[in-house]
This record gives sequence, structure tokens and C-alpha cells, in this order.
Amino acid sequence: MWRFLVLILVIGGCKPATRTTMLPPRNVPADSSDIHPWIADLLQKDASAVAAAVNERLSDSATPATAGMADRIHDFVPYRIEFSSGVGYLLCLKRSVGGHPSGDVTDQLYLAQPLPDDVLEARIHYYDESVRELMREFLSKYAGCGEEMEGEFAGQFVWAHDEAASDVAYYEPERLGEWKETRILYWARNGDLALINPHGATAWHVMETNEVVPLFESFSDFVQHYADFQGTSEVFDSWSSRESLGRLVSE
Repeated sequence: MWRFLVLILVIGGCKPATRTTMLPPRNVPADSSDIHPWIADLLQKDASAVAAAVNERLSDSATPATAGMADRIHDFVPYRIEFSSGVGYLLCLKRSVGGHPSGDVTDQLYLAQPLPDDVLEARIHYYDESVRELMREFLSKYAGCGEEMEGEFAGQFVWAHDEAASDVAYYEPERLGEWKETRILYWARNGDLALINPHGATAWHVMETNEVVPLFESFSDFVQHYADFQGTSEVFDSWSSRESLGRLVSE
């Protein structure tokens, strides 16, 4: 009998289970008025309704790059609402692990509540007019997105910590060169920083070697790179990012 069942699975395929219920939220603020409306709404929904709400927030993409990000998010299923320093996050887990914790951060993705409108607009003014539309869309949807919640561990697109590279790269800051006053876009778990200049060009500040390595001239290319990278089983940092692009050369 067991051989017959195995044959059915091999022929028909074994699809990961789809989660139907959300786990109880963690660290919910005592005062419900402190909860962002988008997160408050998710707290009232089951997993399928949460997934629909996420799709509604992310699906209206003005550029192919952000459309690629939205498509990648569909590889994850909602699991639980969590809070860090009062900011609400939706923890999602990869469908490939059945929507259950695997203990591996590469199988999880946090989506943060939207930035306040005034904060978002203030950040947009840093960028050249030619990339503001893309940056507004990306930051409104994916600020705080990553492997961990900001304030707990590094490993996300910055949410609250909108700082210049020179604010955090204290050791030999002159080595930042033309990237000294660029903004931090992503803070990796190992301390590496993805930097972005006003025109949307990106570079890695490699913590281990204290060097800046250019990445993409176009922010759209960076977004597509990140979306593609989420299909791997690696932690996103300067080493694995460059290796996936074939740019890491052993010395």
C-alpha cells in the first residue's frame, strides 16, 4: 500500500500545505490606537484574507522592477503579526517549507507597516526627480522588508534608520569616497550596507574589508536583483549578493 501512495505523490506532485489560520500575534501594543491601521486590519483577518490584503497593497506596480518584487512575495504565505519598537510586521514563510517555521531566516520574510506619509515624502526629496516615482513606490511598499524586524536584528531595508553612510561607517570614513553622503538602503545581518545615491545607483559597503563595491547604476536593476535573490537559500549580504552575480573573485 505504501508503495502505491508514494507512486501517487510522484505522479501527482506533492504541493506544500497552504496555511489557513494565523498564529497569535506577538508583542501587541497595549494601546490599540498605537497600531497602524493596515496592521490593525490584518489582525482581524484569517490567513487567506491577509494574503489578499498583501496582494492588494503590492500588486499595483508602476514598474517592472516592483512587479517582480510583488511576484516574489507570492512565494511566501502569511504566518503571524509581530511588533518591534511599536512597529507592526507581517511575518511570512516560504511555500516551499509548507508555511511552517524551518529555523532558517532565508525561509522567512517580514513586511513592515507603511511609513508615515510625512516620513516617506521627506525621504523622497533626497532622490533625483528622475527616480522619485520608483522610490516612492518602493519605499511605500518595502521599507522595513527583510529577513528580520528592524530593532531586533539587522537584515532589512531600513525603516526608521534613514542615515547617511558616514553616520555609521566610523572606521576610516574617507574610504567611502564618493559614497560618503549616500543613504543606507539595506542593512545586512553581517553589518554590510547597501548604499544608494540620489540617482538610484547602488553599492555595497563591505564591513569585513571596509571597502565600497559598486553594484548597479539603475535602482530598477537592484530591485530585480533582490527579487531574484529571494529565490535562493542564502542570506542577503555583500558576499552572497556578488557571488550570485558572478562578481565575487577570490584573491
